[in-house]
Amino acid sequence: MTADREQLKSTVDQLLDELPEVQRLDPAAAERLQAALADVQRLLAESPPTAQLRPADNAGLVGRLTSAGMHFEESHPELSSTIGAVAGMLGQMGF
Repeated sequence: MTADREQLKSTVDQLLDELPEVQRLDPAAAERLQAALADVQRLLAESPPTAQLRPADNAGLVGRLTSAGMHFEESHPELSSTIGAVAGMLGQMGF
């Protein structure tokens, strides 16, 4: 696994560990975020990774994460920032 993928995996794992500790998360938004992060984990487990994971609504994985990050921007800015970092890493990797 390349350094970029290792860093991405570490950040995703950290986010998933922190989610249960975050107070006052909207359950539906948290579920969408967890689903997107699970997709990132599946992507990282593939060798070589697929070009892009797409849900039924055709929004890309990066778009789903960006949307989730914006949802938490006011209530949980640190969480939003980390989600944005994950989306940025995926973008730099071509996803």
